[in-house]
Amino acid sequence: MGKVKGIVLIAAGALVLAAGISGFLSSPETVGQIESAVYLEGGTLLPENEGKLVVVSGKLEGELPLVDSVTGVQLPCLRAQRIVEVYEASKTEGEETTWDWERVGYDYSEGGNNGINTPELVSSALVAPTKLGDFTVPESYLLQVSSPKLYQDYDPAALEEYGWNLVQDIYLSDSQTLPGKQTLEKKWGSAAGAGTVRISYQVVSPDDPLLYTCIGIQRGDTLVKAEGLDILPMVQGEKTIDDLVDANEYTSSALIISVILAAVLVLLGVRSLKKTAKGNPRQKQNP
Repeated sequence: MGKVKGIVLIAAGALVLAAGISGFLSSPETVGQIESAVYLEGGTLLPENEGKLVVVSGKLEGELPLVDSVTGVQLPCLRAQRIVEVYEASKTEGEETTWDWERVGYDYSEGGNNGINTPELVSSALVAPTKLGDFTVPESYLLQVSSPKLYQDYDPAALEEYGWNLVQDIYLSDSQTLPGKQTLEKKWGSAAGAGTVRISYQVVSPDDPLLYTCIGIQRGDTLVKAEGLDILPMVQGEKTIDDLVDANEYTSSALIISVILAAVLVLLGVRSLKKTAKGNPRQKQNP
């Protein structure tokens, strides 16, 4: 175990050092690209900026409601997460099998779980068509919008059309009741109800002002992620170009911190390997 720990620490140190050096070397180019961008106050679309890198800030405006094609649920926000779970055997120890709710997919990235707004019965990121000023915001940009609130304001009558039942005021299910017994501490159950599906949603908080800043290439009325610009294409808050430069400038101080952290990880890894070697001396053979 100590040997594995040592190897992992040394590898982590090497990765931290590599990332630090890479960030320091690429920082001038990244900063230069940001500084060359055109700042569009209020998100006004200007033909002379076609093909140029632009920075647009303001309030996101989505075409609401956001409708999930799987359940027909209408959500009052421009970004949500559909969480799909199936009741199934989670592990077996001896003759005892534990049954629990297992999530169908955990990857909410652009290409994860068959993509954004997938009509498949899997967990998925959901986004509505959204504008920032005159610009259409790409779906992938909207993944930066947080959706922490559990949605509960369902219309049971509307759900029946899609064949879903509202259970416990939180879940949509293909069953009238949910199997398994649950507490805050743990979950357990039996094979009864195996294969039952339940769906819940996490949505944007109604208190979120939805003020964001986007950076990308102007293509018609759409923003396109700039190739070679390795920064988040959308950040929370109304930022200026100077703000974006400050956030993405990799200074010599940051490089020094990376080097120190890498050195500490490597030293801890070497120490762990030495302790392992001392604790497991080779047996001397009898003459």
